[in-house]
Amino acid sequence: MRENQYGKKSVVQIRAACGEDRTYPADVYFTAPFKIMKPFYEAGPVMQLMLISVSAGIMAGDTQEIQIHVEQGASLEIRSQSYEKIHRMDEGYASRYTRINLEEGAYLYYNPLPVIPFGDSEFVSDTSIALADETSVLEYKEILSCGRAARGERFQYRRYQNRLQIRLGKDLVYYDHCVFEPSSMNMEGYGLFEGFTHMGTYLVYDRNNAGLLESIKSMIADQNWNAGATRNEHGLVVVKMLGKSGQELEQMMEVMRSSPERPAR
Repeated sequence: MRENQYGKKSVVQIRAACGEDRTYPADVYFTAPFKIMKPFYEAGPVMQLMLISVSAGIMAGDTQEIQIHVEQGASLEIRSQSYEKIHRMDEGYASRYTRINLEEGAYLYYNPLPVIPFGDSEFVSDTSIALADETSVLEYKEILSCGRAARGERFQYRRYQNRLQIRLGKDLVYYDHCVFEPSSMNMEGYGLFEGFTHMGTYLVYDRNNAGLLESIKSMIADQNWNAGATRNEHGLVVVKMLGKSGQELEQMMEVMRSSPERPAR
């Protein structure tokens, strides 16, 4: 396997704390190619941080580790500055490990832009989210494209593996582990992309908004979206959707977030 182009693991560590009138960065650390922009505030006390990569994208051998800790009562949104490009790899693969912790009364909106796996790429992602208790509030989204569809490159990547688990205290409340290998799977078929180019997931944990699920279901029906929503026994709202562009799915999620039932911050 080709070595990491940066010589070692690329790291981002963020700790958000609650101030008198808004959240502030209690601690920030990063190594190449990551950078973090100065915090900005568009939604009251919510601190919005944009995570930037100064590289052209993810290359073979790259290993990334992201750690996010939101302290008690703090409110944080994490954004990315561009679509995530996973480049062609002659051999080997790239990986990312994300660990997120929310303390009591903490809020996080994890809001990255879509992922584009190029032909012959291979990527492994592992995300673990820990919610302290029922007062923690989480909004999480992810969007995966079929590849560079405009160039006729649909499902030409070697492998895309993505594991996401969420714990509430000691209880595992959500687990999703997908392994896509287009050479041996019908990615266009039923239960997968079904002829669409983008697949999205929107997750919300907020025990104070019991009406959120029905609100989202009404939106899906009214807009005739290719989406489905449910709530599991632990109160986590799960929305899965298909679309013909990343922008389409992002707009769908933003409409869902406009519901008066969504987490208020």
